[in-house]
Amino acid sequence: MPLLRSDRRRPSVPPVGAETEDPSLLLVTAEPTLRDDVALLAAVVGARLETFSTWQEAPNRQWAAVLCGPDAPPPESRRDEVLLVTDAGSCADPWALAAEHPPLRPVPLPAGEQWLVDHLAAQVMDRLPGRVVTVMGALGGVGASTVAYLTAAEAAARGMGVLLLDADAGAGSGLRALREQARRAGVLTGASSALDWEELDALDGPLSAAQLTAALAEVDGISLLTGEASEDDAGPRALAAVVTAARRAVDLVVVDAAATPGRAGGPRGSAGGGTPGDRTLRTRRGGRRGDAAARP
Repeated sequence: MPLLRSDRRRPSVPPVGAETEDPSLLLVTAEPTLRDDVALLAAVVGARLETFSTWQEAPNRQWAAVLCGPDAPPPESRRDEVLLVTDAGSCADPWALAAEHPPLRPVPLPAGEQWLVDHLAAQVMDRLPGRVVTVMGALGGVGASTVAYLTAAEAAARGMGVLLLDADAGAGSGLRALREQARRAGVLTGASSALDWEELDALDGPLSAAQLTAALAEVDGISLLTGEASEDDAGPRALAAVVTAARRAVDLVVVDAAATPGRAGGPRGSAGGGTPGDRTLRTRRGGRRGDAAARP
């Protein structure tokens, strides 16, 4: 089964971001219902939640996001944004309370639940230790899948947790062939019923790191997510959701985008913004045509 960060043997050279603590959220309220609601949303985005009844109890340090209930507005000395979470029973007019305390940004629940999940996920994403490398082929058949696999294999050999994402929707996906070969050879491990892109596209709501890692196949110590050939790209939301969840669970995410983005047989989820990544490796053929194709 794919290994979570706390379960892995640490590499001799720590991965980029290994020194970063897991993102944490601060909630200041004594309201038990609000505490339960926010704790559930924090679990969805994969962040640790620390809850206090008063601001005096809360540590003065960096937080991915700060929230409070209507029973605990921030002190006048606070200038940074504070999300005011309320429900129908805790505050009749959160906007009036926010007008009295300028740092407050009202988030009524349950109406604002999806917005709050998206907002917290974006704040957490900026502080996640996992890194993303995208491998793209300037032209088809130039070994992008091979480079992606070798990159993932090298990281796995160093003791890092790795997820290899097959974002190539075309029929010639090398990683799809790798999965089928491993299945036939009986060396495909991990989840007995592994997720694929088609199932992820159908999911409704955020994807947690625990959900993702519990439902991945594994080949040669590398967690693998692929799917069947399709003329249509997978939804950008599915790709972004997987990358966000994976960065909370592994040290490195390698995305095999394979072909040029924006056309059938190209990267899943590439329409309208490209494939996500901290670094991009572009493979090409030698010669003028390959040089031209590799240029942005």
